Amino acid sequence: RTVDRIQLVDCIVRSQGHRCAGLDISQLLHGGDLLHYFPAHERWKLLSLERDWVLAFALGIHADSVRDYFGECVAMRFLFRAHLHAWLALLAAAGLVLWLAGAQRGAP
Repeated sequence: RTVDRIQLVDCIVRSQGHRCAGLDISQLLHGGDLLHYFPAHERWKLLSLERDWVLAFALGIHADSVRDYFGECVAMRFLFRAHLHAWLALLAAAGLVLWLAGAQRGAP
């Protein structure tokens, strides 16, 4: 998984152990020696996610792909939003039916 490789590289960069860089990223950022510290995207995987982002965002489909690329926290956010959208759509449909029924009877 992409997220596992990112965590492994981050561990190698930060750790003090044998064959590790042992860099203090926060000190490098604060001192201005390093402008940003984040992983580069894997373009072909990102394009695959972009193609199906609506399914992942709105419906929770392909959440495993989101988890594998971005990690568990982001995937959980996508699943929560999909769950929230499903229930809000159900409530909106019920509200629309009730509003139409009231409008048909002439209620204000």
